[in-house]
Amino acid sequence: MNSLDQIPTSGEDIPSPEVEGARISARTGGLLLALTVAAALLAASDLAGAPAKKASSPKGADPLRSDPAEKREENARVKAMKLRRFKDSKDLEAAIRRGELVRVVDTAKYYVNPGMGFVMIKGKPALSEEDRLAMRSLLPHTKALLDRIAAAFFWKFKVRLKITGLTRSEEYVLLLRESGNENVSMTSTHRNGCTFDLGYEDMPEDQRAWLHAHLKNLEDTGVALATRENDDQLCFHVVDAHADGK
Repeated sequence: MNSLDQIPTSGEDIPSPEVEGARISARTGGLLLALTVAAALLAASDLAGAPAKKASSPKGADPLRSDPAEKREENARVKAMKLRRFKDSKDLEAAIRRGELVRVVDTAKYYVNPGMGFVMIKGKPALSEEDRLAMRSLLPHTKALLDRIAAAFFWKFKVRLKITGLTRSEEYVLLLRESGNENVSMTSTHRNGCTFDLGYEDMPEDQRAWLHAHLKNLEDTGVALATRENDDQLCFHVVDAHADGK
């Protein structure tokens, strides 16, 4: 049969407009249903193979706000890197001599809070100046991260960052507790040399907002874990996520 043979030869073979319209509608409806089912199956397949996404923060919530879950994540990361904790000032000094830790001194881009490491017990300084200076140290990779953050901040604002926390030994934590500071943690990642605090107490809002966003970006890209500590501490707590150099 050629194409001419398919042409209707009588009025009975020619469907009415109503019938033809119904046929077209049925075919269109079937096609749409098939496309809908296919799309649903594809979406289900994609979701099954996709990694779970973190729930977004509630509107208005600070994504860097400190909470227990964040602290657990920090300690889990440090454990995965197999970083040890430092026991006392002698341990810190020995680590500095070996190159395991590097000293943190004031530069054109940041400075260490002069009172850091100063603790009084029974009216007397509990640590010598040498012992306090030993705590002004970090693991080499963490020191490099600090330098990068400070350089970016200085390039933007021409202002130095204030460092309010560096490495802590078990000895120092126990002295803080004896002096009445019950909030200091024995499991803090400061004890591993991979953590530093950046104070924002005297920081203008534009500088604080920029630093907040910069640290959030470092966290989102897996470079660091960052939190804004509770209001009484007024600092950003930064953990080097690759302090082991890997």
